[in-house]
Amino acid sequence: MDEILCISREAFLKRFAEECGNLPYNSKKEIVMGENVVTVYKDGEYSELFDVHYIQNEDNSTIQDYCGIHLHELEDLAGQLLIQGYQAKEKRIEINTGFGQLSARIAEDPHYPGIVVCIERSDGNEKYDYQLARAEYTPDMPEKGQNSLRLLVWSSGENEDYTNAFTFFTETPEKESKETIWEKYTLYLRDWSASPKGTEFYGMTPSGFNEWLDNEYAEESQNNIN
Repeated sequence: MDEILCISREAFLKRFAEECGNLPYNSKKEIVMGENVVTVYKDGEYSELFDVHYIQNEDNSTIQDYCGIHLHELEDLAGQLLIQGYQAKEKRIEINTGFGQLSARIAEDPHYPGIVVCIERSDGNEKYDYQLARAEYTPDMPEKGQNSLRLLVWSSGENEDYTNAFTFFTETPEKESKETIWEKYTLYLRDWSASPKGTEFYGMTPSGFNEWLDNEYAEESQNNIN
């Protein structure tokens, strides 16, 4: 089953991204793998920008939103979210305790890889999953401009936000010069104009510099870090 899934996944996701690109403005398309659902909403103004909504598990216990995703990023992001959710379900450690079922699983956000520790408790017929801790890699933290490995702790299951953070390792990524960044953007424009395009791409234009900086360049920088 896993082998068939891996063989067909690339073509399946590629077709999904192409179909999203052909969506009318202000419309949506959904892709499902088991209990994992990715819904893509096409922007009402820009033809190559999308919002992505992700739900993991039937009870909607995990919800993530990604805004301003470029068309060429959809295939990778949808694949990361679906496979991450599939692996998280398969690679889950569970231990029964006197306080409930303690579990450790893969964190949902592919941009912040890590491990989540939760405890499931019952209140009558209802079950609640409380997050206790998360150990994660945080690339280029905005407030410090550093990559770090940190541990987040929730002191109460009723708190949505963590109450304590402990940083174990940090590193400051090297910053590229403006000349290098501009050269990469001009290469992007050259490659975009040289790539073959059918009539289905009629009216589409390459990303402006700021949009490219926030999307293509940021993604390339993140891949180089990983």
